[in-house]
Amino acid sequence: MPFHHFPSEFVYWQQVEKHEHFKQELLPKILEENTITVNNPFKYCKFNTSFNVDPKTNMKNNTILRDEELLNHIVVDPIDNMMRDYNELGIHRINPSDLIVFSGWWNVYNKGEFQEEHSHLALPVKVDDRTYFPYLSIVYVLNDESKESSLVFTKDPPVPFKKLLESYSFNTYEETSIKEGVVMIFPCHLKHLVRPVVNDSRVTIAYNIFANFETNRDSPTK
Repeated sequence: MPFHHFPSEFVYWQQVEKHEHFKQELLPKILEENTITVNNPFKYCKFNTSFNVDPKTNMKNNTILRDEELLNHIVVDPIDNMMRDYNELGIHRINPSDLIVFSGWWNVYNKGEFQEEHSHLALPVKVDDRTYFPYLSIVYVLNDESKESSLVFTKDPPVPFKKLLESYSFNTYEETSIKEGVVMIFPCHLKHLVRPVVNDSRVTIAYNIFANFETNRDSPTK
């Protein structure tokens, strides 16, 4: 008998082909900025980040993360691969008309530092008279000398096939393929956290992707 699958959360990941190139280019710049920028807009966690709640300030302060080659390799191509693979499952078709990179920032964690559980859900925005909704989030592990990934994804109850008040967690350290050089893509509302890291200088780059749904998507991510 057939099944109908409701849209659901997921985490997709792949290795970035030119990771060593991007690491060589970006890591020294981010670590230098990290020494002169002290910023943590979150209440309960400890780490340093270039994230700013104001999108205009966020984009102004993170120009090195908007390089076209970088975006193609860790945003555009991985999203296209994710959508192709997801749609081939025949569960629920992903087909926004247009995607934009709304914001991007870096995070630096030293030993013992962590980030509290949160999501990247936000309000829709107007760009060129079109409405874009928060859609996907991306985390690229630029540098991590530890053997286990620190990122954990969580889903609050109720969760199908679980006890009524039992949550669900995807601990990425259980996946040996999730390591430095990997980019992860997930729905922006999916909660996640960073466990206390075991080595200095875990560096990640994050992006928020917004979507428009007015017509069928016929071009790659902007």
